[in-house]
Amino acid sequence: MSARSGAAAGPAVALHVELVVPEAHVARSHAVARIAGVAAAAISGVVICGWLLDVRWLAAFSRTAGTTKFNTAVGYAALGLAVTMLGGPSPGRRARRWGYGLAAGAIAVAAITALEYLSGGAYIAEILIKDRWAASEVFDPGRMSVMAMAGLWLIGSGLLLHDARRPALRGLGQACLLASAAVGLLAAVGHLYAVPLLTGLYAIAYPTVWALLLAALGALAARPRQGLMAVILSEHAGGVAARRLLPIAVGVPLILGWLQHVGERYGLVEAQLGTAVVLVLIVGCLVAVVVWLAGELNRADARARLAAQLRQEVESRAAAQAAVAAANDELDRRNQALDRANAELRGLAAIVRSSYDAIISVTLDGTITAWNAAAELLYGYSAQEAIGRNTTMIMPPDHAADLPALLTLVGHGEHIEHFETRRVCKDGRVLDVSVSIAPVFDETGSVAGAATIARDITAGKVAQAEARRLAAIVQFSDDAIIAFELDGRVTAWNAGAELLYGYSAQEAIGKSVYPLIPADQESTMRERITRVGRGEHVDRFDGQRIRKDGTVVDVSISLAPLLDEAGAVTGVSVLAHDITARKAAEAQEQMLRDRSQAAERLESLGKLAGGVAHDFNNMLAIIGNYATFITEQTPPDSTIHADATQITTSAQRAAALADQLMIFARTEPATIEVFDLNTTLADVRRLLQRTLGEDIHLAVTPSDVELPIRADPARIQQVLLNMAFNARDAMPAGGTLIIEATPIDLDPQSTSPSLGLDPGRYARLLVSDTGTGIPPEVVERVFEPFFSTKPKGQGTGLGLATAYGTVTQLGGQIKIYSEVDVGTTMRVYLPLVARPAAEQVVTGPAAKPPRGQGQVVLAVDDEAAIRHLVARILNRNGYATLIAESGPHALSLVEQEHVDLLLTDIIMPEMNGRDLADALRRKDPGLPVIYMSGYSDGLLSAQHLLTETTQLIQKPFTAGELLHTVHTLFTTACATRP
Repeated sequence: MSARSGAAAGPAVALHVELVVPEAHVARSHAVARIAGVAAAAISGVVICGWLLDVRWLAAFSRTAGTTKFNTAVGYAALGLAVTMLGGPSPGRRARRWGYGLAAGAIAVAAITALEYLSGGAYIAEILIKDRWAASEVFDPGRMSVMAMAGLWLIGSGLLLHDARRPALRGLGQACLLASAAVGLLAAVGHLYAVPLLTGLYAIAYPTVWALLLAALGALAARPRQGLMAVILSEHAGGVAARRLLPIAVGVPLILGWLQHVGERYGLVEAQLGTAVVLVLIVGCLVAVVVWLAGELNRADARARLAAQLRQEVESRAAAQAAVAAANDELDRRNQALDRANAELRGLAAIVRSSYDAIISVTLDGTITAWNAAAELLYGYSAQEAIGRNTTMIMPPDHAADLPALLTLVGHGEHIEHFETRRVCKDGRVLDVSVSIAPVFDETGSVAGAATIARDITAGKVAQAEARRLAAIVQFSDDAIIAFELDGRVTAWNAGAELLYGYSAQEAIGKSVYPLIPADQESTMRERITRVGRGEHVDRFDGQRIRKDGTVVDVSISLAPLLDEAGAVTGVSVLAHDITARKAAEAQEQMLRDRSQAAERLESLGKLAGGVAHDFNNMLAIIGNYATFITEQTPPDSTIHADATQITTSAQRAAALADQLMIFARTEPATIEVFDLNTTLADVRRLLQRTLGEDIHLAVTPSDVELPIRADPARIQQVLLNMAFNARDAMPAGGTLIIEATPIDLDPQSTSPSLGLDPGRYARLLVSDTGTGIPPEVVERVFEPFFSTKPKGQGTGLGLATAYGTVTQLGGQIKIYSEVDVGTTMRVYLPLVARPAAEQVVTGPAAKPPRGQGQVVLAVDDEAAIRHLVARILNRNGYATLIAESGPHALSLVEQEHVDLLLTDIIMPEMNGRDLADALRRKDPGLPVIYMSGYSDGLLSAQHLLTETTQLIQKPFTAGELLHTVHTLFTTACATRP
């Protein structure tokens, strides 16, 4: 046993006893606790099995004794398991949780039993048991014994209080466990001596007694360093005596009493004799124990007295020596402290004088008593001006009220650290300062004043505000602003970067920046970062970055170095601006520019083609009609007649070629109607099946729905045939040709701008082949007239140009997608229309018109051949003809001659045909007019030279066409003129 001094003063010495329990005893105690817990749980488990199997002796350990009740067995089984889990040297958190839970469950069973006694009911027995064993002849459910209930309550409470933080609660737990052991011992004695009174109300059964005693013993042994177990297991004399005497003190009286009971029961001894013998033996045992204990205590007391005397002598000598040494040490310490204090005072004085912070000293009422040089510089007052005045002189009026409260706090010994406030200088400037105030003590330890240290933080405040402003700008900028170290690890990531790249700041910071950079740009980016590491700036270069979702975004990037306080480069700052929209706009603008240039080029070629066709038509009109004159004047079987017929046929073929040029020049189709495009595909299929050849596989797929378009069916058919024949020529070794039609909706946000079409519903024709393909440089020119890649003599170069003119005139578009050695796909887009009744086609007369009746026709054309040709045709068919070479010439003739009809070319030098007709109609409003032209009617309409009521005859025309037109117009004029 060891003792510590509890008080240093006074004659009495208070001893605090610490009981030392050997580890071997602790281990054995824990083992005993677990064994006892398992045994208690096993006994209770056997009882539960007896109830479940209807075997009485299992529930009573006897065929005649009372049975342990079912709820009692459940409660003590829970206690046994709780003791087992809590009885280890260091039970884990789960074991503690289960142990405390089982202990609480046992208390709950006891509490319910208490309610049964108080209310007169039998809740558990009736609800959980009675229905099961109501008709049993073996068991009587009954009610739990009071002693059993008390044991559950006391042991459960002791387990819950085992590890309480407060010693008083742990002591209460020990008391509960000792009380439970006493209850169990009392019940055991009652059964041993057959005393019903000791077994309590509703007599406690044998299994319950053993389970109670084992659970109580296990619970006590579970904490060998607490309470009774610490006394018994300690290595001191008391522990040794307790371990030797307890078995005798408990066992001998119980054995003697039991022997007396057995002797009296079987008549071996009389009651008086047995009692006397037992008393004598008990007294003898107790006397022996007292004598032995007295001897042991006397020996221990003698050893303690001797040790105390020796200790007192040693302590006295040591105290004297220590007092001398302490006096010497104290003297040295005070001398050293005085030296240090003087040195500190000198150092503090130097610090105060040389400090850059304003240091002043004030009394508790605010009067200034000290004022250093930094205070003079900061506030502008000299020490002579400041000392003796109140410190409110440097405080703004709205801050002066804070002074009494601050000095009151300092007067109570408190320190005020880094208090941000404002101060007023002598010149009226207001400064932001950080103030720290500390109490100044006098010799008695009382607060005599305060020392104030003030630092100017005005510049810092401004810098902080500027930093916050810049941080806000960076954080909320629409541009992505990030920073990373030279190895690429991200250190800053603003909201703009989150929006641009898709990564949150939490996801990006600490990760590498290189996953954002496409692989083909990473090496270039590393070179730029190396340049930034040398201190260079890299401004405004375009690149691409990869977003979190995998999409690529175009960005304009600037790089700048990040410097530390020493000026060394520590990282890279990146400003990235999203230029995806700008790039798209530039691409769109370039596309529109290219398209405009192509349109201008094609328009120029169209004008050229129109001009060529106009002159060509004039010549064809002369050739064809004069050839007709020859055939009319020669026998049909003559050679001249055959030659003239051949000339007429060639002129017709040349007229068809000129017609193709007119189509490219954007003429209106001659025959317009609304028809289903699927019917044209069917016609084209029949034609191509006979002409393509067996080595080309043809697949024509019409649309599932009707595709009504407004066009000339023959020319749409010609468009498809031209494309099909081009595809055939691109597959000399054979292949596959696919033609299909589908409807498509073009919306304004997606496809229609790239096609150059208005939004709406279109028919899409796809003509695809598996041929040689078209090189990119050739694709740009395929729609130009007379352009061909075929060998000389194998093509006119007008096929695709004619197709382009036909489709674009209808408001459509053609797109080519081709890859060399793979094939070509041509996509034709034609606007769909509603399905009204088809427009009727005006066809030429089948019979020769009637001859004229001498009507006077004024024929005006700037080409003499055309004038003479027209005059010859009209004069031979009953008309009188006047000819003029220009508009002014025609006006002069009208002044001299009467005219019944004007036949004039539209485009002439000096005066066009429209102006000539207007001039003549001012004199004769009802004058019939027929216009002639080699240009297309679409071109003339675009130049506002034609109206819807204008009568036009296209060159080259035949004599029959001219005569029919003149006759029709004369007939109409006679019906309308007064």
